[in-house]
Amino acid sequence: MKRFLVPERYSPEWWTWIASATTLFAGVSFGGLYYFGIFEGLYTLIGAVVVISIAGDIVVAYSFEAIAPSRISLAPGERARHDEEISSLGTVESGFDSEATGKITVRGEHWSARHFQGLVVDLKPGTEIRIVGRDGLTLLIREVG
Repeated sequence: MKRFLVPERYSPEWWTWIASATTLFAGVSFGGLYYFGIFEGLYTLIGAVVVISIAGDIVVAYSFEAIAPSRISLAPGERARHDEEISSLGTVESGFDSEATGKITVRGEHWSARHFQGLVVDLKPGTEIRIVGRDGLTLLIREVG
């Protein structure tokens, strides 16, 4: 399956794509509406361009979500999914120094995590971990090795 290069949500690249889409939609809609004389009056024309630009940005944002390989969706009441995330590898970002919880990165995404047995473990940032389960949106991890 071909993977698309979709920027991480709210990253500088993501905002660049959204800004580019805004400029494109605004320019094309303004030019088209002005050329065909669909709206009379400058304020009406500008209002129409703003609405079209916002609609275009929403389409681009939803398109990113539709093709992003990291999309997560849980049904109401569902606390875990059984998919490719289990047994994935990740890296500790912070926490875990005096408690069983912390932050990790898996495939470029930041997640809350806790030790799968609820133990207080001393995992330094950069330590490689394995995901062994999930409780809602909290990943259950153990140290690799």
